[in-house]
Amino acid sequence: ITNEYYDFQLAVQRDAAQIQLPTKLEVMEFFKAGLTTSSGAKPVKDISEYEDTDAKS
Repeated sequence: ITNEYYDFQLAVQRDAAQIQLPTKLEVMEFFKAGLTTSSGAKPVKDISEYEDTDAKS
């Protein structure tokens, strides 16, 4: 702050100069970190709920 004024434009330019584009490896690592592992698809209901235990032979 100089002369009782804050130069917002200078601050923005200074902050923007610090930004670096990510490398392909960094993007891949970021993407993979967000993926969760699972043991596969799971049924919504157990198959035993559909069995007819009172079936007549």
